[in-house]
Amino acid sequence: MTTYTSSSNLYVGGDVIPTTASGFQACSLSITPKSATNRLAIRGNVVASGSSSGTLVVSLHKDAVAAAFAATKVDGTIDAVYTIPIVAEMVAGSISPITFRLYMHAVGSGSIFSNGNSGGRKLGGVSFSSLSVEEYVA
Repeated sequence: MTTYTSSSNLYVGGDVIPTTASGFQACSLSITPKSATNRLAIRGNVVASGSSSGTLVVSLHKDAVAAAFAATKVDGTIDAVYTIPIVAEMVAGSISPITFRLYMHAVGSGSIFSNGNSGGRKLGGVSFSSLSVEEYVA
């Protein structure tokens, strides 16, 4: 995703699992595993900043499940632009299609911005958030 976007959906922070309602979707990707016993390595990164909070959260979601199965955060400076990586691994569990979704969350107050900050887009539109899934034999 290279689009400059913002959202004011807020994540409360603390010891609470991030949900899709508390952020916005940066990317999604579907895969149909070749074997239910294979492992899936999910890697993503977002380019983001927060307008009123330097704390930003990135979460991974599977299919239509609202609660994240993996998340990470960065405690930074307000309006600074960060590239935030996230990595997770799991057993495929089936040979049905799986859709992974990468979400971004601002913590506490303000807005979160993708590929820029409150001043607008950065790097001329070539910064991007991404998501990849690799399947391998367990």
